[in-house]
Amino acid sequence: MHNYSKPVDGNSDGGDIEMGNSGLSNEGKAEPSFSEEQIRKGSELIEKFMMEFSKTDGIAEMSRENLCNVVEGLKSKYKQEIESNEYLQYVISSF
Repeated sequence: MHNYSKPVDGNSDGGDIEMGNSGLSNEGKAEPSFSEEQIRKGSELIEKFMMEFSKTDGIAEMSRENLCNVVEGLKSKYKQEIESNEYLQYVISSF
């Protein structure tokens, strides 16, 4: 049985475990900034895109290839709106 009161790392500092992201950080990287209008319009388009996708006939039985074709068709349909909205571009690139 392990004695959890002993420091695991051999130090006499009580064996505290540091929680966090293992030193990884976004320091030095500026968070993108978007206008309320970009976010609103982008969010509306995401909702519209997803709603249209979900209403595709036979979606539950479609193969992966057919699903990808549907998504590509919707991306083409909304290409101009996607390209003109920096917020949407950011959201898409984060996937």
